[in-house]
Amino acid sequence: MDKNDPQFYTPEQVAKILQVKAESIRRYVRSGKLEAIKLGGKFIRIDKKDFEDFIEKMKSNSR
Repeated sequence: MDKNDPQFYTPEQVAKILQVKAESIRRYVRSGKLEAIKLGGKFIRIDKKDFEDFIEKMKSNSR
C-alpha cells in the first residue's frame, strides 16, 4: 500500500478533495449517499472504492 494513495479517507480528506465542508461529507454519509465505515461509533472512514463510486454517481447525476 502506497502512503500517498490511502485505501481509506477521513471526511476531512474527502472534503478537501471535493472542496466542500467536512460536514457536507458527514451529511452524505448519514443520508446513505456515501458509504462509510464507523470505527468505535464516532470515527468515520471512507473506503477509496466507495469514494470513487460516489464521484461517478455525482458525475452521472450532473449530466
